[in-house]
Amino acid sequence: MLLIVKDFKKTFLTDTDNSIIEKYFILSILSHLIVIPFWYLILSTVGILMLIVELISKPFTINYKKLYKKIYNKFYPIDIKSIIRQHGKELDKKYNFYLYDFEHNKNQKLFDFIYMFIQHYRRDYYTKDNSHRIICGLGRRRSLGDIYLISKHYYPNCKIEEVLECLIKMIDRKQVCAGYCYETNKFMFHTDSNNYGLNSRTEYGEGFTFRDVMKTYKY
Repeated sequence: MLLIVKDFKKTFLTDTDNSIIEKYFILSILSHLIVIPFWYLILSTVGILMLIVELISKPFTINYKKLYKKIYNKFYPIDIKSIIRQHGKELDKKYNFYLYDFEHNKNQKLFDFIYMFIQHYRRDYYTKDNSHRIICGLGRRRSLGDIYLISKHYYPNCKIEEVLECLIKMIDRKQVCAGYCYETNKFMFHTDSNNYGLNSRTEYGEGFTFRDVMKTYKY
């Protein structure tokens, strides 16, 4: 840059012009070196002061646990698919459930079975385990685990992720509703209302919501 300026001075400028250009050039460099850091300093100082004022005026409004989770998840992203698969493995250790007195159509696709279960079967048939014990009463809202274990009885090769993807499609199409149940501490699926608690937590793992699960498995 300095060589270009010198060549330009020799070719086109007089001594007087040279003096003016040199002064302007030096002042320009100094202004950039001084003014820009000065403004950065001012802005950063103002930001720190605003944060201090916020902490003093509202000392109990910061959710430190939530803040910690955000920072942690930024550097250590949650592998939701691995968590769902692990949840399925834990459920596989249990007996499958079945619908008492229900006659299954073997030609019925998994998606259609799950849809009909949420719409009708859960209201019409008791859910029992292999010891013939009633697991759930009629008309109750059902969790992913329940739906998976029932589906597995009629579709032995199905995976928990297949069942989950069916449920996500139904929610997207407004065919079923969902939300967290504080009585059972599970995320439940139903058609009993028009509420969608997609930002609720789930029983599958910590640090994410069902909306996060939907984004992960978006077809």
